[in-house]
Formats: sequence, C-alpha cells, structure tokens
Amino acid sequence: MHPEMLALGALAISVPIIIHLLNRRRFKEVDWAAMEFLLDAEQKNKKRVRLEHWILLLLRCLTMLLIGTLIARPFLPSNLSTALFDTQQYERILLLDDSLSTQARSGNRKSFDLAKEQLVEMIQSLSANDTDDSVTLLLMSRPEDPIISARPVNSETLQTWIDEINELTPTDLSIDLPQSLREIERYVEVPRQDVNRVVYVLSDLMENEWGPDQDDADSKTVAPHEQLNEIAEKVAGVFLVDMGVEQSENLSIDSVSPPEIFIAGVANRIDITVRNHGNREVQQVGLQITVGDALPIEETIDSIPAGSSVEIGIPITLGSVPSVDTNLWQEERTVPADVFTSIPIQARLVNLAPEVDILSEDSIASHAARVAQGIPVLLVDGDPSSDRERSETIFLERAIQPPGEIASGNLVDVVDFVEFDQIPLSRYRVIGLCNVDQVSPQRLGELKQWVQTGGGLAIFPGGRTDAQKFNEQFFADGQGLSPLGLEAIAGDPQRERWAQLEIPETPHQVLRIFDGQDNPFLQRVKLFNYWKTSLPDTGSVNVLARLNDAEHSVAIAEKTVGDGHVLTFDIPADNDWTNWPEEGLSFLMVALDMTRYLAGNLVGQSEIQVGQPILETIDLTLFQRTATLRDPSDGRTPLQVKPLDADLASTEQAVWQFDTGRTEYAGFYNLTLTGTDDRQTNRLFAANTHPSESRLKRIDVEEATQTMFGETIEIIKMNRMTSQTVQGSQREFWRWLLFVLALVLIVEQTLARWFRSRQ
Repeated sequence: MHPEMLALGALAISVPIIIHLLNRRRFKEVDWAAMEFLLDAEQKNKKRVRLEHWILLLLRCLTMLLIGTLIARPFLPSNLSTALFDTQQYERILLLDDSLSTQARSGNRKSFDLAKEQLVEMIQSLSANDTDDSVTLLLMSRPEDPIISARPVNSETLQTWIDEINELTPTDLSIDLPQSLREIERYVEVPRQDVNRVVYVLSDLMENEWGPDQDDADSKTVAPHEQLNEIAEKVAGVFLVDMGVEQSENLSIDSVSPPEIFIAGVANRIDITVRNHGNREVQQVGLQITVGDALPIEETIDSIPAGSSVEIGIPITLGSVPSVDTNLWQEERTVPADVFTSIPIQARLVNLAPEVDILSEDSIASHAARVAQGIPVLLVDGDPSSDRERSETIFLERAIQPPGEIASGNLVDVVDFVEFDQIPLSRYRVIGLCNVDQVSPQRLGELKQWVQTGGGLAIFPGGRTDAQKFNEQFFADGQGLSPLGLEAIAGDPQRERWAQLEIPETPHQVLRIFDGQDNPFLQRVKLFNYWKTSLPDTGSVNVLARLNDAEHSVAIAEKTVGDGHVLTFDIPADNDWTNWPEEGLSFLMVALDMTRYLAGNLVGQSEIQVGQPILETIDLTLFQRTATLRDPSDGRTPLQVKPLDADLASTEQAVWQFDTGRTEYAGFYNLTLTGTDDRQTNRLFAANTHPSESRLKRIDVEEATQTMFGETIEIIKMNRMTSQTVQGSQREFWRWLLFVLALVLIVEQTLARWFRSRQ
C-alpha cells in the first residue's frame, strides 16, 4: 500500500553497515612488548568474533528491512496467499445499471436483458466451483438497499439466484451514478476477515453519466471515474463491465404540454416537441395523440434533422361550458370552486423503423390535463349604484366574462363592499377591489393570508377612494398588499387634456397587446384623471407601466406576496376617468390576460419527471387524511397526509400534503382522495422520462481507458465476466511481519548479550 516506505526501509539497511565500518577504522600501530601476549590470544579468537559480528549485522539489517516493510503494509497475490494461508474466498460485489437507457435494443433484445443473461451465466459458473464464494447484488436505482447481500453461491442457492435475477426489471429513471458509487465505497469500507472483494460495475457507459464534463458539473463532487479509482484501492479488483449497445440512433418526445391551463369549453392547444438524437435525418415521423377516451389524432412530421427538434401544435377543446347562474359563494353551492376534471393526454411515435429508434420507451409522453370549470373571480364594488350601468365593476365584469357563445373560462361574482366581509375567500382565485379604500381588520388579515397562499388581487382606486384610509390599510408604508401608495387625484375633469400609458419595450404578459412600436391600441387609451402614486423605499415592486406626464408617474405596478400577486392601477375600472373601457379590444385583452396571470397555477402541478415525488396539498375541511395512489403498473399504495411543518400541525396555519415518495416508472399516476362528504375525487399525474436518458451517446472506451481509469480498473465486455480472473486479489499479512520482527529483535538482543559475555 505504501511502496515509498518499503524503499526507505531498504535504504535504512545501510545504517548498521555504516556503523560497522566506522567501528573498523584503522589507527596507527605501535609495537609494545606488553601487547605481544594479548595479540597471540586475539589471533586465537579472531575467526569466532568475526562470525559473531556478521550474525549481529545481518540481524540488525533484517530488523530495518522488516520495519520498512511493516509500515508499507504489503499484500500477497491470491495464488501465493492461498498456499501460505489456506484461503481463496471471494465476495463479488455487482452494481447493475437499471436506468432507462439500458432498455435500448440491440436487435430485438434489450441491453438490460442481455446483462441478466450474463449474470445468470456467471452465477452458474461460480456455483460449479467448490468454494465459499459469495455475491452481493445492488441496483443503481436504489444502491442503498441491496437486492442480495453476501449470499453464498453454490448448488443449493443456484435456483434462487436465477429466479431473483430473472425477476429484475429496468426502471424509467435517470440514475445518480455518483451516489451509487458512494454506496459501494461505503460498503467496502466495512472489512470482512479473510475475504477478497471484487467489484463489478455493469453500465452502458453513457456520456451523460461517465463523460469527462462531469468534473465541471459541481466542483464539490468527485467525478465517477475518480470514485471508481478510490474504490479500487480498497478491494482486490475492479471491473467496469460494458453492457451498452453500439448504436445511438433514437427519437424521443421531449414534452407534451399546453401553453395555458385548460378551462372547460375554452379552445386551447397541446404543444408536442419531438427530438432526433441520432446522427442522420429522419423523415415521415408518425405521431399519434390520444385525448381521454376519444379516437387517436394522427399527425405526420415530414422530417427531423439530426440533433434537432420539431414542435407541433394540436388544437383542442376539453370539457363543457359550465353554468354560471349561481353565485359561487352562495351556501347552496356544495362543490368547491377549485374543483377540476383530470383528462389523460398521451402522445406516441408510431411506424418507426427499429434502426432509427432503438429506445422506444421514451417515444411516449404523457400529460395529465386538469380541466378547471373556470377561473372563479370575485369583483367588489366600492361605490354601488342602483343603476347597473353606473356600477364600478360593469366594464371589468363584461371584459372578464363577456356575453356570447364563446366562453372566456371565467366565473364572475359581483358583490358590494358590505357583502365582501361575509364571503369565503377560498372559493376564488382572483379578486378585484374596485374603488374600495378599506375593509374590516379581520377581513384584511384574511385577504393577506389568501394572497400569500396563491391568490391574485387587482386594485382599482377611484373617486370614492380615501387616500389616507387606503394607505393605512393597503399600502402601509410599503409593507401592505398594494405596491403603490396614493397621493392625490390629478388630470383634467373637463377631458380636454389627457395622459397616455408608457409601456416598456418588452411588456409584461398582462399588457402584451401593447407590444411593438407605435402600437395603435396604446395610442387610443386616454387617461383624463388619475391618481398620483408613490413607490415604497424598498425595491420589491415591478413597474408595468408609467404615464407620459411630466413626472412619469407610475400607472400600473405589481408586488409579489408569498405565492400570490397584487396589481394596482392608478385609475378605476369604469369609464369615469378614462376612455379605456369603452375603447374595446385592448381593455378586453388586458382584463383576460390579467385574470389568467393572477390565477396562477389554478389546478396545481400535474406533471413531473420520473424520480420526483408526487406532492399534493389538500384542505382538511374538504378531504379526509387518507388516500390511495395507483401507479402505471396498476399497483396501489395507501398514503397518509402529513403537515409540511410539524410544529404547526395542531394550528389553523398548518399546510397538509400527500407525499408519494420517488416515482420509478413513466405513465399516469392516479391519486384517489375521499371528501369529508365521502365522495371520491381522482387527481391524475403524469410522470415522463428525463431528457438526458434519451441521448444515447457513449464514452470512447479506448480514450477513457487511457485518461480516466488507472491500471487497477479494467473495462471488459459482458461476455468476459464469467471467464475473467482477478489478477490483483491479495491478502495483507502485516500481523505476520510484526511477529517476525519481534522474534528477530529478541534473537538479536539475546545473541548480543551472550557474545559480550564471552569476550
């Protein structure tokens, strides 16, 4: 283990020799009569003393060599250690890649199935030998949980081994290779007496896992090939087994998703992205889209260049137009306003030649379309009038939910500021305060909590609004809900002069109709009166538009509060101060875009990548604490809701969530919830494969052997696993060296004392 210490020990042999030579230095001889008798006696013992000196010198040199060898911690090769210590027991540790890419086909066989055949052949070969060898089997998808741990391989266990290997199936995961190797390193750090350990890593050697660019992915993470070299220093041998296929031609569906949420009865589209990962252009690619139980939609992509992607949009309308006759907040409404329908949408590539798509599992992608019955919107009239046409909300209501056969997808309730205090806010996703300057303190607190949990608030101050009251409640020196404070009303009541909006070069999505220079819609909007506004000292406000007055006053601003957003305008929503509501199209489009934007993620996250957990937050006033998850293989798992913060579990602020843990397979997952009224609700989720697994580019094995892996790691083909011998299996014997060193020291000291006593 430490050859430099062995070299130092060898050099230290010279120390006793130098001392011996120094003791033999010659001095000037002087004849002296009295010494003649002693010289005669010395001649008689000369041969005996020389022999004694040589014996002590050799023992002392041997002592120095043994000390250096002991510190170097040597090993003996397996064949020699077997002869000396009567042992040849091995533990073979197999780490098997079961990621999505191992389902790539060579001919009609998956590389994972070919690897299983080689494992069975290896086990059969080992069972035929009369040894005490054992095997540990781990999968890269869950290396912390060995499939088999140090089980003997013999005729009695052979059939069990074969059955368990044949039952292995690949996952749709993108595996964490560094984590898998860390588990192997942790495993081999636990010593086993008199056992030689040999590690086999079976991998398809994909570049996204083993490539040299992994060094730069995270400076704190050790690259996989470096991890493997570290493991090689702790075991008798390491083999990197190539289980991949040589071809890399593959097509995949990268995504299936709508640009916006689905609203019942509102036209939308599904965007499907198909990518060609191969090295040649592919023509006439068949695409099949299935929506719910309807007949499949057939499309053909003329060509996809090598290394490129093509996006295709499919128009689609889901669900039926909901009835809006009943106000959402009325007590007789028993269904929560945020209820939705889950509809499975799946796209797949069809009629492809095997040589252009060797991994068919990523040629299918899913989307769990959650179709909301509508975006529930509440408009609060701060200056109610018996004349409906004079209502503060009339123009905004008609823009958000215009009359006619084409559905807007919005469900609008209108109440006055007195009724507002009694309405349950949880029924709505968007609230518009029109000419409202104050609410009760309790309602203000509820409104803040509602926005923080994802609600969208729009504020339109008007002539009735009291600036002081508004600033105290809604602005609060920049700490309140409103991004703007109110100062004073400016403009021309006679409507002879007006200000216009100034929109940034890249407008906010709420104002996207005003995009472009010399926009005709923008030029038609005239603001005769408006509120002078002030911004908070902090920079937490996003200004969407200003006015072209002398001060360039802020006209529209946005503030993020928790998970929700607040938009404040400097004008009311009616036509008292501006011609905008009467202008037509631009007011309509801004109102619709504002509603969609403020509604946010109306129906929650329904699409994940394989390997991510499914997380679903619920309201315990609507649903029970237990649920059932059905996975793509029709397996069922019971779930128990848990609080996100255990410290708040017994409080009203607690947020409760179902957590399914890691998903392993692509397809649809169905979460069945039971309501407090015992009615069941199904929420659909779609898990799709990670895009990195579709890129089947392998590392250059020859180059990797020279630059990445040391001499202790050998890359072999699968068919060599059974016949492969372990050249580096060794046994450490430092205990024997320590015993020999002690014996040599005892003999040296004993002889030295005896020799001196005889002189």
